[in-house]
Amino acid sequence: WALDSKVVHLLSCENPWSMCTSVGVDNTSVNIGIRDSLKTRILLRNPAIYFNGCPCHIIHNAAQKAGDTLTERCAFDVEELTIDLYYWFDKSTKRKNGLRSYCIFCDQAYRAIIKHVTTWWLSLETAVERILKQFPSLTSYFKSENESQSRDLKDFRKPSMIP
Repeated sequence: WALDSKVVHLLSCENPWSMCTSVGVDNTSVNIGIRDSLKTRILLRNPAIYFNGCPCHIIHNAAQKAGDTLTERCAFDVEELTIDLYYWFDKSTKRKNGLRSYCIFCDQAYRAIIKHVTTWWLSLETAVERILKQFPSLTSYFKSENESQSRDLKDFRKPSMIP
């Protein structure tokens, strides 16, 4: 166990185990599992140490719960919108060129719609920012094009107007 020996060495050199109160690690079984993990090995040296899960994952889970509640109350899912927009334009050169035309009409720079992947939770902000920068062009595109759109993309409204 190279990781265990490195942690033990670090703590024995600079901070005695008796002074360590908590350890924050990623939520993987090698770190916090119940058998032969970093947690079990460190707790053998000081059973009073508190192990924290990854704070980024905790914050993400709280934000996800807030987002789910917003979706339930407003009947509008931001993640679903970003995914739908990406796949609407992804494989269609005709649709991309149409959006380019509306960007020129609205005096905006054309930017490709970014794919949001739900397991890469930090991609949502980038995808939403890109959509908001092109919102006038996207609105004009969906209000003017006569194609049949999936999942209510035709009802593309200003975010403040969404119930």
